[in-house]
Amino acid sequence: MTDLQSNVETERTYDLLDALPNPIYVWRRLADGGVYLAYANAAGHRETDGRVAAVIGSELRAMYQETDPEIVDLITRTLADGEPRRAEHEYHFRSTGKVRWFRTSYMRTTSDEVLVENEDLTERRRHLGEMERAERRVRRERTRLAELLERAPALICTFRGPTHVYEMANEECRRFLGRDDVVGRTVAEVMPELAEQGLAANLDRVLATGEPFMATALPVQCRMGSSTQLEQRYFNVAIQPIEEFDGIPSGTFVYAVDVTKLVTAAQAQECLTEELRISQERHDLVLTATRELIYDWDIASDSVFYSDALYTAFRHRRGDVGPGYGWWVKQVHPDDREAVTTSLRAAVERGDAFWSNEYRFRRGDDGWATVLDRGHIIRSTDGAPVRVIGSRADVTERRQLEMRLRESQKMEAIGRLAGGVAHDFNNLLTAILGYADLALGDVSESSTVREEIGEIRKAAQRAAQLTKQLLAFGRRQIRRPTRVDVDAVVRDTDRLLTQLLGEHIQLTVHAGARAAVVHMDPSELDQILVNLAVNARDAMTQGGVVTIETSRSHLTTDRGQAEFVLLTVSDTGAGIPDETLPHIFEPFFTTKGESGNGLGLSTVYGIVEQNGGRIAVDSTVGVGTRFSVHLPVAPDSLSVRLTPALPISAVVQTATVLLAEDENAVRILARRILERAGYRVLDARHGGDALLLWEQHAGQVDVVVTDLVMPEMGGRALADTLHATNPALPIVFMSGYSDDEMTRRGFADAQVAFLAKPFSADSLVGAVREALRVRG
Repeated sequence: MTDLQSNVETERTYDLLDALPNPIYVWRRLADGGVYLAYANAAGHRETDGRVAAVIGSELRAMYQETDPEIVDLITRTLADGEPRRAEHEYHFRSTGKVRWFRTSYMRTTSDEVLVENEDLTERRRHLGEMERAERRVRRERTRLAELLERAPALICTFRGPTHVYEMANEECRRFLGRDDVVGRTVAEVMPELAEQGLAANLDRVLATGEPFMATALPVQCRMGSSTQLEQRYFNVAIQPIEEFDGIPSGTFVYAVDVTKLVTAAQAQECLTEELRISQERHDLVLTATRELIYDWDIASDSVFYSDALYTAFRHRRGDVGPGYGWWVKQVHPDDREAVTTSLRAAVERGDAFWSNEYRFRRGDDGWATVLDRGHIIRSTDGAPVRVIGSRADVTERRQLEMRLRESQKMEAIGRLAGGVAHDFNNLLTAILGYADLALGDVSESSTVREEIGEIRKAAQRAAQLTKQLLAFGRRQIRRPTRVDVDAVVRDTDRLLTQLLGEHIQLTVHAGARAAVVHMDPSELDQILVNLAVNARDAMTQGGVVTIETSRSHLTTDRGQAEFVLLTVSDTGAGIPDETLPHIFEPFFTTKGESGNGLGLSTVYGIVEQNGGRIAVDSTVGVGTRFSVHLPVAPDSLSVRLTPALPISAVVQTATVLLAEDENAVRILARRILERAGYRVLDARHGGDALLLWEQHAGQVDVVVTDLVMPEMGGRALADTLHATNPALPIVFMSGYSDDEMTRRGFADAQVAFLAKPFSADSLVGAVREALRVRG
């Protein structure tokens, strides 16, 4: 390579480094043995507020030997052994006094050059510090809660598993049992007399059903403390299930208050009053500690007690809460009301002890919460219901997360299906387009079949566009920004959108952007149009008109006035209410119930923002909705000149091509196309076969053309292996479907090009010529 070529490559490399977000510095060892700062990219100039420009050309030891000898050591050792290094360190900017943390990478690019990259970790370390402080707060709160439970003037304990093994017993509970060694033992071991009186059965029922057990003044024959005599006691008892993250009960929580004195007539009135006060305090503590709404419905008087969660978590105002059963029924969602009340009535009439249901419950702000209602039906001695005591847990967030998970899994499955179908279909279309091109090259201009072959080719190109839409829907497309004529794309999608909208909706298109060009992936523009069209269709169930317009506009940006393409999609549908409008671009927000996933408009918003554009919406209920998308015009868009691909016969170039493709039809076609263009072709079924051919024809291969997805060894692995032997070897990847991460990795190398399937004969030959031309 000549010095001129070397300088060009170096400048190209520096241009690429300038585009990277992290500061990068290049140190170069010269003939005098000194190591000098040769280059700093744009991020490096920003990091130093431009001061680095003054030290370009300075010697390493002169700059850092006294202040930062570790930097000198890392750079010199990397130059010596070529091993990449990474170090995290705190750096004090002497000029500003600022202190920041960096992760610095050292990589030798040539025998006399080291590239140093700084990654700023300051914000990350700050976030980690905040997380550590939050964890310490959580630990303190847990300790405080444990202390409160330990000192609570009530019997509190927890049991684990079906044999009810003590997991925790507070001081009051241990005093009642007369022993401290209860943890790890079963309830049958510690309290056999209570287990026989129904405690074990109640624990079994709560663990099996997940329904709470509550009882007041429950009579119990028990031994108090170290006494060996049984005595009659009375307890208010609450047994709650302890649920794991999956909602399945794994244990039980028992809260018991000894109310013997309250039910013993012999006790003095002052003692009764005091015990009532203590019991009420304990009751309030339980209600405050729980996150659920606790209620107590007295059926005879039709009066209901609600815990404070009704006014805090569910945001009702005390003055608005009505008495009795009727107010609760009105708060149940109209669509759920009949099923819920019927279920409760049936449980009462059947003589059930427990009832539960899940329904939507109106909050005080007129929003709806999904609640899990679990009640214990208390009956008199003759079996008549007298009270219902229960709890309502807000499970809205849990259900939303479950729904989002299902939607995510569904979208991922659809995406995989779409990608797989498009992959196979693109191989078929490649063969159709390629052989059509070969056939056109073999027939004369006056041949009667030339027009028919041309129609076949047009049909295949339309099918390729549909495949591209399928990949965009499945988010498996390969993102390759290019110059896109907005008017042309809008006109090309006219037929697809007409079919998508249906016969009951009229589509009107006005392309008036005057061939304005934007720089983005064409599939992303297709995705914007499809999502906005579907949104418009869903707003017009009885039919209507969708209008798509393009024009030029000017907006004020940080850099002043700039030219944009304005793409508007409007409909004559139901419109969007004012309270909904601020949320329409939020992920997973939808007004379509189970038929929507809340991803369409958020996807549009993300695409527009990613491409430096803006999106706005105007809507009037009963009139319609208008989405306005502004996309920045690419530079020199008024004078775009497309360079047509040269026909196969236009230039004859001799070179050896190593071709790797697992699809037989595509491999045979590609070989024929390249051989007609004058190339010598070595073809392989996959990467493993290609490596064998590479070894057999060492030094003869000038360029590699390989599919990305192949059995045994894919194109990415093949390219990595070949570049390890010959870093300058040009490689052309082919694919109609690819994983995004693999695509990003594959195209970061300047020696790698990409050819999307389906491709024409001219585009294949053109890609090979371009790869050889770039190699020089």
